[in-house]
Amino acid sequence: GMGTLGVFDNTMVCLTADHGEGLEDGKRDHGWWAHRILYQEQIHVPLMFAGPGVPAGVPPKELVRTCDVAATVYDYLDVPPPRSLSGRSLRPLVNGQDERERVAYADQINGFDYNASMVARRPQARFLYAIAKGNWKLIYRPVDPSTSELYDLSADPAELNDLFSQRTDVAKALM
Repeated sequence: GMGTLGVFDNTMVCLTADHGEGLEDGKRDHGWWAHRILYQEQIHVPLMFAGPGVPAGVPPKELVRTCDVAATVYDYLDVPPPRSLSGRSLRPLVNGQDERERVAYADQINGFDYNASMVARRPQARFLYAIAKGNWKLIYRPVDPSTSELYDLSADPAELNDLFSQRTDVAKALM
């Protein structure tokens, strides 16, 4: 088979996804089915690498982003990227080295998506922007900014305790 040919000795594999899914399971999935919204069940996706030089083990706990995938692959392959990349290699994190904090960004432009019929019952979800930095995550709704949400993901990974009105200092910093 492939293993006896030595193909895997010179192959890198990366597994990820473009989005998760809500299952419209009450509070746990924020009453939303499918994707097109920016809670963790829709944007927190698996990310795994395997290949030569990639150590096996426990993944880092730091925030990483899908935009870091290409930079990581180029780094492990020791190939310079053909152009500037928005992401940074995850190799230092995988090797246990401290790095500067990453900031993750996500958006969902439902207002122009004819398949996003779910927003009829949530018009404030027509345009969504999220930023995560450290333990904090802001979901900003420009259509109705007062319905924006702020979560401390370390204390509230299910995003059930909105702190937007209590921690305006953090919300403003993330905005």
